[in-house]
Amino acid sequence: MNQHSNEKVDLDNCDREPIHIPGSIQPHGVLLAFDPQSLVLRYWSQNAAMLLGRKVTLTETPESLFGARTAAAIRQISQESPAVVVPIDGGATIGREDENIRHTAAAHLHAGMLLLEIEIAPIDKIHSRAISKLPRLLKTATHRMQACQTMEELYSAIATQIKSLSGFDRVMIYRFLEGGHGAVVGEAAESHLESFLGLHYPASDIPQQARRLYELNAVRLIADIHAPPVPIAAADSDAQQPLDLTFSYFRSVSPIHIEYLQNMGVAASMSISILQGGDLWGMIACHHYEPRNLTLEVRDACELIGVAAGVYLGSRQLALENQIYRVRRDALHQTLRTAAAGESFRAGIEAALPIMPQIVDAEEALVCLDGKILTLRNESPTIQSLIPLIPQIAAATSGPLFYTDSLRTHFPSSAPIRAEVAGVLAIRIGESPLDIMLFVRPEYAHEVSWAGKPQKEEVATAHGIRLSPRKSFETWREIVRDHSRKWSTVDRDMALELHNGLAELLGRRAIELTRINEELSRINADLDSFAFAASHDLREQLRNLHQAITMFEAKLHRPLTSEEGIRFETIQRSRSRLDELLEGLLRMSRAGRGDLVLEPIQITAVAQEAAEMIWGSVSPHEVQLTIEEMPEANADFMCVREIYCNLFSNATKYNSNLPKIVHAGTMVAGAAAPAAYRGRNVFFVRDNGIGVAPQDQERIFEIFKRLHLPHEFGGGSGAGLTIVKKVVERHGGSIWVESPANQGTIFCFTLEAI
Repeated sequence: MNQHSNEKVDLDNCDREPIHIPGSIQPHGVLLAFDPQSLVLRYWSQNAAMLLGRKVTLTETPESLFGARTAAAIRQISQESPAVVVPIDGGATIGREDENIRHTAAAHLHAGMLLLEIEIAPIDKIHSRAISKLPRLLKTATHRMQACQTMEELYSAIATQIKSLSGFDRVMIYRFLEGGHGAVVGEAAESHLESFLGLHYPASDIPQQARRLYELNAVRLIADIHAPPVPIAAADSDAQQPLDLTFSYFRSVSPIHIEYLQNMGVAASMSISILQGGDLWGMIACHHYEPRNLTLEVRDACELIGVAAGVYLGSRQLALENQIYRVRRDALHQTLRTAAAGESFRAGIEAALPIMPQIVDAEEALVCLDGKILTLRNESPTIQSLIPLIPQIAAATSGPLFYTDSLRTHFPSSAPIRAEVAGVLAIRIGESPLDIMLFVRPEYAHEVSWAGKPQKEEVATAHGIRLSPRKSFETWREIVRDHSRKWSTVDRDMALELHNGLAELLGRRAIELTRINEELSRINADLDSFAFAASHDLREQLRNLHQAITMFEAKLHRPLTSEEGIRFETIQRSRSRLDELLEGLLRMSRAGRGDLVLEPIQITAVAQEAAEMIWGSVSPHEVQLTIEEMPEANADFMCVREIYCNLFSNATKYNSNLPKIVHAGTMVAGAAAPAAYRGRNVFFVRDNGIGVAPQDQERIFEIFKRLHLPHEFGGGSGAGLTIVKKVVERHGGSIWVESPANQGTIFCFTLEAI
């Protein structure tokens, strides 16, 4: 796998090596490839003449090379399905049948060729006796695997049975892990050998094309890494078409892999694939420190144990997972029952929070819903360090699920992340992009033992730079930080079940909410109509009352006594207060009536017009007004002007400072904003007035709610902020108050949903 000197060195170079068409075979066998239609020889290994006892020609057919029974078997296999390796029953006889010299052989169809592979060593009595023992050995192996109670026992039993059957010095059960690398999870080895149990191997040790071949060809034997490969000869017309040896027993070995085995001190190796659902779960890796060949029958027996191992490992793993699923689903069902029993979706979620972490085996859970953060430990440093990351995590959650075992790796540009939140699993739970549920896992600092330093070395050669397998396999330890325990398949499946369950619950609530909203809309329309009519009619009666009092006073023909004056003044104040309340009720009913006329409007111009309506073309000298240039918005001009009129009026009314500072503009919502709006541009009106205490910041939006005595700060109906909130929410937006101590008030609002 030599590279040109100007080519970038990349581990992916190994993935491009065409190991399925090496152009040669291992020397312990002979390969012949026939055209499957004419059965004329097209390719042959150059050691064929030694086995056949004569020179091979281009006109050879099975009949000219083998006895009649063998030739008939080959013709029968030419009708088989591709990629099915079929042994020649009784072995292949070369020359005359009565000579009784037979060789183990098998054939298969692949890539438009019929490939016949013959073992060079002939079948003898020792060979036959060994074959006769195989059924008993296979039966014993399956019984021992069946008796295992734990995965560790099963790993050990598989390794022990393969070692007994194959005679290799070391047999390892190698399991692929997430990320492509793997670890030795079971081992049977000669007592004088150092144990490899628990060692990890990097993904680059087994390139992608090699993994693909392991999936297709379950047994791969390398009998002697020092034996020179035998080239494959081809008919002239096939010289430019390399023979595909994907399913070949004797396919020669990549020079890189030979170097890798030499560095390990291994002289022979065998790999037996362990498949689950067609995917490569792992391998049974066998090492021998001297050359070692196995017969076709023993290799097939090892393959059968590999198949049985995949079945037993899969069933044990499934049993363990089912046990975990049962426990987790109990927590899931309890969560959904609790959530469904809540007065609202949010109340139900909040009540179910203590149970939720059990569903995915997390440390704790956090929910962002409708801009609010729900958690059991709101002041915990863990939660506080996670909140700034919510927008990024939400953006990364493109589907229903997002997970990472290293936030620091996934979001490297973020603020410092505490070790308590190394891993996060997120699911969507609402319509807003920021409606998500987060499950948190802390850092899992641990040591990984590698079989040598996992990075390959760059080696300069006459042809440039190439990657070389590591020279040393001495244990190399790595301390892993900034990672949590990985989110398993069970964790992710349960998270999706929770997502689906909450989506169904939310759907049912949405149907119910739609029905309730329709009913409320009808009631509100009736109330608005009533409020409009009532306030209009009552104000007419108030005007009549005012006239009557004025006329009574005019016709009295004498000055009012002190007591009468007080009573008359009380009547007038009450009438004025009632008139203010009716005016507020009338304005509020108007805010809720009629359709919004949504169109692109210049918010700066709207704010300026509102200021003119409050103070005229020039604001009073005690008012310091600043209106920034603000972006265009799709909104109702009259309604937005009403917002600014109310906010500007309140900014100067509830303000005893000089000058009275009023500032309108846009800003990026900070930590004091609801979680859904943090980091987003919002409109604001800021003043330097009396401020709003934290406990009153929700109450000020209630109808007719005044926080001061009627005669303080110029009176008022207490409906202004209620009208503002109603207008903002009709636009799909939100409004909130920020009031730092002794720094006035900031009203922040949006005019569209997140």
